[in-house]
Amino acid sequence: MALCGKMFDEMPLRDVVSWTVVISGFNEAGRFDDALIALERMRREGVMTNLVTAVNDLAACAGFGTLDIGVWIHEHVKRSVWELDVILGTSLIDMYGKCGQIEEGLRIFEEMSEKNVFTWTLSKNGKGAVRWFFRMERKGFNLMR
Repeated sequence: MALCGKMFDEMPLRDVVSWTVVISGFNEAGRFDDALIALERMRREGVMTNLVTAVNDLAACAGFGTLDIGVWIHEHVKRSVWELDVILGTSLIDMYGKCGQIEEGLRIFEEMSEKNVFTWTLSKNGKGAVRWFFRMERKGFNLMR
């Protein structure tokens, strides 16, 4: 990644594709904080995100547990003309689930017109977590401490 970063910084023109490649590379390396820093740098340079960038940004938020940025990306997605397809929807469900907002993830699942095995698995796991939460509460565990 160091050589990639050096080459990227020396590029005279960085577009959405080059930024997305860098963000994706950071995600693949588990460097979610660096992916989010790259997102901020991209925004400061005035480069507009596309659907692929948004999916990668959501993956960084999921990996780093950054709900506020994930919600901001979701709001950006809502304002765009992008359809809530399987890839985007699954990315949103994953981000909300990993950030502890399972109900919001399930709401997105219900909005999706098309689903795949990954979408169904995330939803099933989310519903299971909600059921376990209520079951533990009924057993007397105080989970809000």
